[in-house]
Amino acid sequence: SMGKYAYGTFTKDGITLSKLAPKGIEYHEAFHRVSLLLLDDNNRKKLFDEAEKVYNITGSIRDVEEKLADMFKQYMLTGEMPKRTDNKQSKRNFIRKVFDWFISLFNANKQIPKTYTEKLFEDIASGKFKHNKPVRTWSEIDRMFNEHSTILKQIDSLTSEQQRHINYLQQIGIVSKKP
Repeated sequence: SMGKYAYGTFTKDGITLSKLAPKGIEYHEAFHRVSLLLLDDNNRKKLFDEAEKVYNITGSIRDVEEKLADMFKQYMLTGEMPKRTDNKQSKRNFIRKVFDWFISLFNANKQIPKTYTEKLFEDIASGKFKHNKPVRTWSEIDRMFNEHSTILKQIDSLTSEQQRHINYLQQIGIVSKKP
């Protein structure tokens, strides 16, 4: 939030990191670049609607954006998709849950369709957005959050692990190479 320090920020030209940043912050910032600069309004709406319905993420636009960025970071570090939370499932009674479990035994080979979020995470990781052009300006992004960027705590050289992650993000086109 406003006035707090950040370990990384994304800009129109790339990502800026502190060497004090926690592991994976480069992936967190890469998600922001895609979500805020490259996804059109319809796809952002789809992403945010799904965040609430499938992953039970609520809050301000900024809160939801931050939670999604953290989910992407975890996906990139672990390879595991975020856990879905089925709100309807928790409201079902015990007998219905037993019945659903029994039915699921017969459908065990059927794969559950991927969510929009899961497809988006895979698309970012595979470089699908490499040649996409921004769909909004910096002033539009600023208005979306109604506040300015946070201040970097410290900018120093990167750790070797951060540099490996940045090299990967450059390969898939999320961060451009320095001129």
